[in-house]
Amino acid sequence: MIQYRGVVGGNVTFYSPVAENGKLELMYIQRGSTLVNGYYAAKSIGDTVWSNTRMDAEKRAMHMSSLKVSHRGDYQCYTMYSGSALGPVKTVMHLIVTGIYSKPALTMDCCDQSPPLSCLLKCVAHGGYPEAEVKWNVSQTHTLKAMNNITKDNVTLLVNTSSTASLNCSNGETFISCSVGKLRSELLSVCES
Repeated sequence: MIQYRGVVGGNVTFYSPVAENGKLELMYIQRGSTLVNGYYAAKSIGDTVWSNTRMDAEKRAMHMSSLKVSHRGDYQCYTMYSGSALGPVKTVMHLIVTGIYSKPALTMDCCDQSPPLSCLLKCVAHGGYPEAEVKWNVSQTHTLKAMNNITKDNVTLLVNTSSTASLNCSNGETFISCSVGKLRSELLSVCES
């Protein structure tokens, strides 16, 4: 199986995995029983192809643009060259699509009055895929209790992730941040007296 990777909104190019010197007679890519796009030297393939795809017979490739999470999964590529006695050769290709979360936004909703006993914090990141939980980056001297929440858009399948946390301030001021995947929020000073 050949793997391809793409990002939501981006592009990916599927190449024919069969390298022969002869003239390309056909190359078509389908998903399950649905034709995605293709090239057939003898006649037109028709207009039932996916609107976000384009064939390039010269490069033996299919370009797919405006990627969505729903495009992830397995595709079958059928390729045949002139003079081939084997008929079309089938290769399975797997497309992985990821969505990049927004930079996590960290806010302090409130702190108990001076001296603060605890602070309520919220961290939010939008529009990513696959699901990822918020991770809190806090000093080991401070106790934090967090509740995570993940919501998925039923149409785009993109995920919004958030976490609300209560931070015990008994050990004084500290700096805190939150992370989603490899993205980290700005540092925030909390529990100031």
